[in-house]
Amino acid sequence: MFELKGKYLTSRFYARSIPLVSLRYRYDMSRVEKSSFWYKTTPFPTRLIDLQSDFQEEYSKGLQYYFRKAEEIGFQIKRPEYLPDLINMYQPIIESKNLNPVLGHTLKKQSNYYYSAIYHPQMGRLAAHLNIGDWEERKVFAYLNASAFRSFSDKKDQQWCSTANKYLYHQDMIHLKSEGYQYFDFVGTKEPVNQMKKQYGGDIVMTYTHVPYPVYLLKKWRKLVWSR
Repeated sequence: MFELKGKYLTSRFYARSIPLVSLRYRYDMSRVEKSSFWYKTTPFPTRLIDLQSDFQEEYSKGLQYYFRKAEEIGFQIKRPEYLPDLINMYQPIIESKNLNPVLGHTLKKQSNYYYSAIYHPQMGRLAAHLNIGDWEERKVFAYLNASAFRSFSDKKDQQWCSTANKYLYHQDMIHLKSEGYQYFDFVGTKEPVNQMKKQYGGDIVMTYTHVPYPVYLLKKWRKLVWSR
């Protein structure tokens, strides 16, 4: 299990048990199907890649084609201990998709935080990732995926960004396999992002998110008020 602190609650991921009552925590992507009256429980399917298998054999033909192109271009991949400007790179994605903001304190230098970035020989950095490892579960959580796609107007340049981003995931998984992890969690099956994830194969696994009812109802009430 690992934690990510939110604005109101701390999220605990991959919890193996859910307490009767919790005032400080919500429990995300747990394999525990049922919890107490205190929680609103919601199924959350996700896509897992078994890193200790021949996972590359499940790649789609289209994905394999783009990876051959990526190897021809000579991308450079870096794995720094920390990427302080990752939030800035991710901000255009938050704005275009109306996502929740990433809190600054969630980015830090930590042994189970795996940062990566991919660079084009002429175009510079095209994508960067943050994956979070949970050694107890031998699983890696795909947390942040930032691309420079929206900073380019030329369709060819945008295609290189897309290719670089996908290729970086491929290289991330090879690296994390060498670190001894069993699974790479693509986190969810929501469209349209799932169209990209499908290209890597893997298995759909059901997990469950448990949110304290007071917080769940408060969020629903706020959403209703804001929509008026």
